[in-house]
Amino acid sequence: MARPPPSFKTLIHRQNPPRTIQNPNPQIRSLGGGGEEFVQTHHQDKLEGLTQIAKEVSKVIRTRPRWEQTLISDYPTVNFLDLQFFHEIFKQQNNAFLSLRFFYWLSSTNRGFVPDKLLCSVIFDSLVEAKATNAAKSFLGYVDFTPQPDSLERYIRCLCENCDDRSIEEALNVFDHLKEFGFCPALETWNSALFGSVQAGKIDVVWKLYGEMMDNGIVGDVDTVEYLIQAFCIDNNVSKGYELLRQVLEDGFVPSNVAFNKLISGFCKDGKYSSVSALLHTMIAKNCRPDIYTYQEIINNLCKRGVWREGFRIFNDLKDRGYAPDRVMYTTMIHCLCEMKRIGDARKLWFEMVRKGILPNEYTYNALIYGLCKVGYIEDAKELYKEMCCRGYKETTVSYNTMISGLCLHGRTEEACELFQEMDEKGIARDIITYNSMIQGLCKELKICESMNLLDELLEQGLQPSASTYTSLIEKLCEMEDLDRAKILWRDMQNKGIEPAVCTYDFIITGLNNKGYVAEGMEWLSAMLKSGLRPQKQTFERLIQCLSQGDKLDEVLLVLDYMFNVGYVLRKSICQDVVDRLCETNSLQTLHIETCLGFIMQKEITAPEVVAFFRYTIGNLMNTTNTSNAYCQVSTGSLVATSNQMGNFMNTSDAYCEIWALSGSICFFLAAVLLLYSHGTSRHVPLSSDEYYTLTHIHTRCKLSTKGDDIDIEAGTLYPGLSYGENQLRWGFIRKVYGIVAAQLVLTTIVSFVTVLYSPINDLLRGNSGLLLFFLFLPLVLLWPMYVYQQRHPLNLIVLGLFTVSLSLTVGVSCANTDGRIVLEALILTSAVVASLTGYAFWAAKKGKDFSYLGPILFTSLFTLMLAGFLQMFFPLGSTSVAIYGGISAVIFSGYIVYDTDNLIKRFSYDEYIWASVTLYLDILNLFLAILRVLRNADN
Repeated sequence: MARPPPSFKTLIHRQNPPRTIQNPNPQIRSLGGGGEEFVQTHHQDKLEGLTQIAKEVSKVIRTRPRWEQTLISDYPTVNFLDLQFFHEIFKQQNNAFLSLRFFYWLSSTNRGFVPDKLLCSVIFDSLVEAKATNAAKSFLGYVDFTPQPDSLERYIRCLCENCDDRSIEEALNVFDHLKEFGFCPALETWNSALFGSVQAGKIDVVWKLYGEMMDNGIVGDVDTVEYLIQAFCIDNNVSKGYELLRQVLEDGFVPSNVAFNKLISGFCKDGKYSSVSALLHTMIAKNCRPDIYTYQEIINNLCKRGVWREGFRIFNDLKDRGYAPDRVMYTTMIHCLCEMKRIGDARKLWFEMVRKGILPNEYTYNALIYGLCKVGYIEDAKELYKEMCCRGYKETTVSYNTMISGLCLHGRTEEACELFQEMDEKGIARDIITYNSMIQGLCKELKICESMNLLDELLEQGLQPSASTYTSLIEKLCEMEDLDRAKILWRDMQNKGIEPAVCTYDFIITGLNNKGYVAEGMEWLSAMLKSGLRPQKQTFERLIQCLSQGDKLDEVLLVLDYMFNVGYVLRKSICQDVVDRLCETNSLQTLHIETCLGFIMQKEITAPEVVAFFRYTIGNLMNTTNTSNAYCQVSTGSLVATSNQMGNFMNTSDAYCEIWALSGSICFFLAAVLLLYSHGTSRHVPLSSDEYYTLTHIHTRCKLSTKGDDIDIEAGTLYPGLSYGENQLRWGFIRKVYGIVAAQLVLTTIVSFVTVLYSPINDLLRGNSGLLLFFLFLPLVLLWPMYVYQQRHPLNLIVLGLFTVSLSLTVGVSCANTDGRIVLEALILTSAVVASLTGYAFWAAKKGKDFSYLGPILFTSLFTLMLAGFLQMFFPLGSTSVAIYGGISAVIFSGYIVYDTDNLIKRFSYDEYIWASVTLYLDILNLFLAILRVLRNADN
């Protein structure tokens, strides 16, 4: 801690004896007698005279600019050194700064003026009350005066309100001197010091002060805890702050919204949105209603993490709940909508805030101008820019940067250059963003000389270039194969201590490969990997192509090893080219090639690339080594159709191999058994032994890969292009939906179990067709209120419970009229199918597949199925037809499970958890009833 200033230290240790005040110009003589009445009357007259003169002098001080030069000549008979007169001046003035000015004037013109402690205390307290901490500190250094401890406490609180480093340091010095006096400040003073330290970001001071509080036996209150929680959050230790909050809540104390907002902001930055939700529920439970600033923290952090859609949804929900967003929140949302390129919605928000009387400021204008430039509406951006200037907002560096960046982005570099020159003419400072935008725009048009001139100008202006400054130049120089200048810029970056962007390595490596310097490119790649950087996939592929063309196959395999370790997969065309090169070299034996390919197979490669690469390799090996075809016998039989289907299945394209590999051994053999059972027999399948071995190897590899995925299903994102923050939100939504579905299935099982075992219920439903029809049509009726009130808690859960119970009764009647063994078989098969299809849907989504195309197909099939079921009421079908009808139903609802699971992953909004649960529940229930119908008719 810094040492206290000498002036403050001396005023504590110097205690000079009081000096007598001699009147140099006495005008009033003491009267030697006359009685008490005469003395009192004379004293009163004197006070009235002093008061009247003090009023006149105070008026002169307030109204006359340079009163110090004429005050003595204007009032020659007044004794300004009279302390009583000074007190009257102070009382009449009622202004701490003018009184202090009078005090300094009096001290400078009359060296014999010695103020008493009471007068100094009054002046000091008035300065503290006026929040004039600098004047109070200067006053303490000017006079030989030690304030009282309570005055110093008020001084500390006033210093801490400034929330700057100098004030906090001065407050700590005062704390130290109070400690020397043996005086312990009150809790309010400690809290003020903690607050000031938190606001100034001096977390080490917070813990030091809190430790001294504990040493002095001071017990904190809710405010103390609130400041400590804020300190934890600023120190990036949000979990500790959350633990402290829970302890305080358990003790029955509730901090203000500021502490909750800090924790919410910290959890949002860490992407822990489940903790944010828990905090919001805690606030509501403790009657601490979240305010607009609470939600502003959430929306702001969501937008910063790229989860713009969720932030926009919360913003709209706030307006529906009656919250009134302010200008900051509107500006934030307009910027987020511009990032999503939803300019129409951004304009709607613009006009909405204007209608509500919230005028846009320069930040709001710049946000919308940025969005218009981003989508190419340059003319609209110019008009809005002119409107901003007409509104009286000054043209700033930010506004110019926004326009220049937008113009350069869309190739209008000449207009950007005009604005760039206009900034210099109007005296508006250019920053590094201005130069970077211009350099990037000029590089797009291959104006390298102009870009280099701007770089030199930037350095002459004393600005520090960034990695973006050099990246565009190096990229274009590498494309033009001017590698020498690119390397010079690279070395210049390193000399200036600028960390190059990762893509800069890729540009240089690609440039070296294009020019034929493959060995040097390998050195750059090796250095990049040693630094822990991740090259782009195109960099690996270009390097592999160059090495393959130069017949450097050992280096190719080495780069492939690097590539698979990083996590990339190889494109099929490049893969085939590499295999062709390998198989053309007679020096490589078949076993060696198979060993190399087997080593590559051990890497984490997805199923399609494994199938494509390995099948193509085996085909080339078979052509090279003249391997003869063999036949694999699956079983014996007489039907040709079975062998053709099995042969086509095993010799199909990559897509079918992928489906076969992912389904696993159980699904594969189940499919084979169903095919054999449906046709009754089988025969030889024309399949080569090598290809059979290949498919078995792929099947084993994919089984291991699928097993690894089951261990950590939440690794990575749900589907490509999903940000980390939105991925966490989506996983929380999925868990919530499956929790509701599980509760529905448990309730259905309980109701069905009771219906089956308790015969009076079953007899009542079977014997009363009207009641049974009521329960059949009740779910259809409940679908409407469930859709309308799906976001009204807890009404949505009540309707969902009624819906589930009504369906469960009909399921229970179906199970009661079926053999228990068949019900158990149907339950096991349904569980297996649902688990397999759900797992496949998640895997396919992770690989970027989309099943939205199934919607029209499944709807048409379902409508046809319903029509066929309706016709069965008038034209009953036989048992075989009913079984076929049930099988088709099972296939349709299996497709719906995949389709609805894909919608759950990608399309359902976070408020549609009830509707998502209903769709999955109906899919599973209908699949169970369809399988039950098939097994029951087969048993009959």
